[in-house]
Amino acid sequence: MKIIHIQEYSGDYVEEIARWRWIADAADPRLSWSFISTTDTPRINRIQKPYIARYVAAMRAVWQARRADLIVTHGERSALSVAICKRLLGCHTTHLAWAYTMPDYDDYGPLFRILLRLALRNVDRFISFTNVEAQHYPQLLKLPQDRFRMVPWSVGKPTVPEDAKPLIEGEYIAAMGGEGRDYATLFAAMRRLPDEKLVVVASPKSIAGLEIPDNVELLSNIPYAEALNIARYSSFMVLPLRSATVPCGHGSIISQFYLERATIVTDSVAMEGYVQSGENALTYPVRDVDTLVERIQLLLEDTALRHRIAEAGAAFANSQCTESFTVDYFHEYLTELGFPKREAGNSETRVAATHQ
Repeated sequence: MKIIHIQEYSGDYVEEIARWRWIADAADPRLSWSFISTTDTPRINRIQKPYIARYVAAMRAVWQARRADLIVTHGERSALSVAICKRLLGCHTTHLAWAYTMPDYDDYGPLFRILLRLALRNVDRFISFTNVEAQHYPQLLKLPQDRFRMVPWSVGKPTVPEDAKPLIEGEYIAAMGGEGRDYATLFAAMRRLPDEKLVVVASPKSIAGLEIPDNVELLSNIPYAEALNIARYSSFMVLPLRSATVPCGHGSIISQFYLERATIVTDSVAMEGYVQSGENALTYPVRDVDTLVERIQLLLEDTALRHRIAEAGAAFANSQCTESFTVDYFHEYLTELGFPKREAGNSETRVAATHQ
């Protein structure tokens, strides 16, 4: 079975992510893979408006997919560009839209919503990381419910070398990521805590127009290894989301769990199934600066609570979010498409081997 995998890279940590092979190294060895990304055309990749590299990569992927059995995309824009190119080239290869999310749907104009509905009709299956997305998107896209599935976010455990020295000196709180973030509320909270330090690793877009408090250090476009180091040596982390329904932050919170960092996160339906408030994370209402300040002060003062929450988060990630879950689901999907069941073997063992 021939599979074309396409991924768009335009945010932070490009150098590390560009080496990502998704689950290919842990998948059935009888599968044949081809990887295409926007990093293949670095000069074109610099043109952001319009983001031409997205459509160049999509066209290349679809051209190859005419002689393949499956094309896998990641994210909304990648899925849309590939779906459009499939129609233009008359390609009927099965399309799996992985990590499909529409956090900005409410801001889309009527013409773009129509484009989404028309173009995405030829997608065979959509995979989202929350139940709310899998249940809500069929209505928005006017597509059958059975094309949508919720699969828990899974990722290889991030590691920081044992002998690595902290890149940031002293005690500090950390926050990372750009999609769907509410740094305005977090910055407002930090202004009330002038003696505490916050280190934020985020894209310039996610903090555009915001005044950075004096006790906040902002870093953008740093290597992935450096971001992990900052997270690993932080006292704890904050994951501020801009609404109670925005379907973002899962990758960040799972990584924070793996790194055994206690986390404060916005109370959101998107975190259902991941966060048990008071157990593996603390939560606060959307844009509630007062409660966020209280949660930060609580973790600063209660070291035992901080450690207990961090341990519970790590236990959750190690039991619920390993890559073997993704590998298993992907092979179940291939079986539905007619690919013979994979040979006997332990997927967790194969996944672990790819990260040694």
